[in-house]
Amino acid sequence: MSSINQSLLDGQPSNAISRSFVEMDPESTENGHDATDIKEAIIDLYLAIKIRSTEELDKINDGNLKTEKEKLIENVDSFQILEYIRSSIEIIMNLKIEDLERNDTSKQTPG
Repeated sequence: MSSINQSLLDGQPSNAISRSFVEMDPESTENGHDATDIKEAIIDLYLAIKIRSTEELDKINDGNLKTEKEKLIENVDSFQILEYIRSSIEIIMNLKIEDLERNDTSKQTPG
């Protein structure tokens, strides 16, 4: 049984995923991707779903995104980027729930 499944049975949080990510050979892996490629892909995902203000959206261009990506690659741990992604998804889900509740309330009000 995998350590992930065992941790579910034990009621303990699993670190099998993080451990396997950290132990990955930084030069290459079985499928030919190295740790840098994976980190860049994670950063690309984060930049795609990052919550931005209207002003930030107006200023976005390829140069700004490239600069932001380079800063993240150099200064931020992969696990922190994953936390940013989780947080962004949580915000998006809350906004969607609020929107659905608002639409549901407006349908119930006699008009």
